[in-house]
Amino acid sequence: MLDYEALLKKAGMVKAYEGESYRRTIKPFSDSERFLEFVSLRKAPGIEAIMAAYMNALASFEEGTNIANGIGVEFMLFLAHTDQISAAIKSLAPNEGESFVAISNDAKLVLRVSKIAKLKPYAKSVTGNIRDILERMSLSRLQK
Repeated sequence: MLDYEALLKKAGMVKAYEGESYRRTIKPFSDSERFLEFVSLRKAPGIEAIMAAYMNALASFEEGTNIANGIGVEFMLFLAHTDQISAAIKSLAPNEGESFVAISNDAKLVLRVSKIAKLKPYAKSVTGNIRDILERMSLSRLQK
């Protein structure tokens, strides 16, 4: 049985930062615990959806249902509402020079990016219950 309170606490560790101009030299990073991913600002959802995607990714690793080997890639799958890695990256990744959102659960990874690109806290919010967002993300993956 999943401990949703623990997942919610871990989801609170994920942070998002807005950057002005993405460069391809800034690379995403993902292993089984830490990640740094980039999303086009114009495609970025609210912080609630970011937290929900991270919670779903954590849950999929705990349950052994993950598709990706890295938590960041699994996060991107939920954020894009797909089970195809290439489709998730294609639909969310920023283009060269485009405004972007850096999303990470590790402050050291963010610090590395902040030396290259000017970052400020990302604060976009949506109206919606995080449990409803979690459910929609999970269902979208089951329907594929």
